[in-house]
Amino acid sequence: RLSSGPACRAMQGLMRCTRELVQLAVYLRDGHCAEDPQGGAKTEGPLVLVRQSTVTSLFNKHFGTMDLPKPLSSSSRRKSAVKEAELSSWSLLSQLRLERRRLRQGRAPAPSAAPELGDAATPSSSSSSTARAVPAAPSNGKANASSSSAAPSSSCVSGPAPAGVFDLGAGLRCPHGQVSHTLQARPARQDTIDRLLQLSHERSRLWAQLGFEVPPLISARELLPHGLAPCEVCAEQAKASRKTKRDRDEALKHEPSRFPIMRKGELTVCSEAAGTCEQVGKQFLREGSYALIPALWRLNWLKYIGKIQAAKKQRGPLNLGDVAEPGPLDPTSLVCKHGRLKYDPAEHFKSRPGGLEDRAHSHEHLYVLVPRMEALEL
Repeated sequence: RLSSGPACRAMQGLMRCTRELVQLAVYLRDGHCAEDPQGGAKTEGPLVLVRQSTVTSLFNKHFGTMDLPKPLSSSSRRKSAVKEAELSSWSLLSQLRLERRRLRQGRAPAPSAAPELGDAATPSSSSSSTARAVPAAPSNGKANASSSSAAPSSSCVSGPAPAGVFDLGAGLRCPHGQVSHTLQARPARQDTIDRLLQLSHERSRLWAQLGFEVPPLISARELLPHGLAPCEVCAEQAKASRKTKRDRDEALKHEPSRFPIMRKGELTVCSEAAGTCEQVGKQFLREGSYALIPALWRLNWLKYIGKIQAAKKQRGPLNLGDVAEPGPLDPTSLVCKHGRLKYDPAEHFKSRPGGLEDRAHSHEHLYVLVPRMEALEL
């Protein structure tokens, strides 16, 4: 197709900008934190922390179709030298075509933008968008000659990043203002992050020249300096939480054996009446104090216990899935409006003075009789 000169120069600028951005992102992904991406030499520049999962999402969601080198393992990373990722022009052009297709499907072109805005300058070291480790420093650079205003500093903006923007510092700060111990963070050179932000704003400007409003791809709103220790308060809370869960899991594993009568749902009987001689072939309720457990609550408890027994066969912590605990005992189904029992559990035994034929109670569809000491543990 025929294209105007400004549009062609904008596409060339986008290809150069995208090439450098991807190369720096690969360098960041592979963990060459204290080396110069250009020469591989060790440097003494400041280091900041970036969230590892954000870098991974950047490749998976945005550059997933590009033919990029695979991430290095820890051992390979120590042995290999810093090398720039080799990207073909065709791969870059295909990536830009894919992005343009997504932009056309997702939003209308910006009405005020047009290719006649001027030549698209290639990204240079004169343009910058600085993201400093907290406390953040304001942006101290200007956009290159073709842009009249400086790119905004991402580190000076609070709140979550807009949709489609990958925030390298998101979630690294815990509620106590320290480094979160639950997220994987890796160090990166401060000037590398600054250059990534600069290229990200440059891409947005070049896309605007082609008629599309595109937010910066990368932001760094709350970068933390490298070397900070994880939050001790969060670490202690996590340790206590893990201990509580272990104790709870251990108690749950033994719960089925703690309530044998509750599990069986049968009457506790003996072969002789209380204080009398043995009557062969007859059974009587064992003497003691009993509690009435609603049958519906027991049914929910049995489902919960069954899930525990199934989880015990697996290694590791208990995973009860979507089975909820039965909750506190609710005797309202057994109590009348005057606050008394609706049923007389003793009637079943009074009508059988000679002994019980089996261990079933005539009201077992309404409640079960459980020894009081066992019921108090529920």
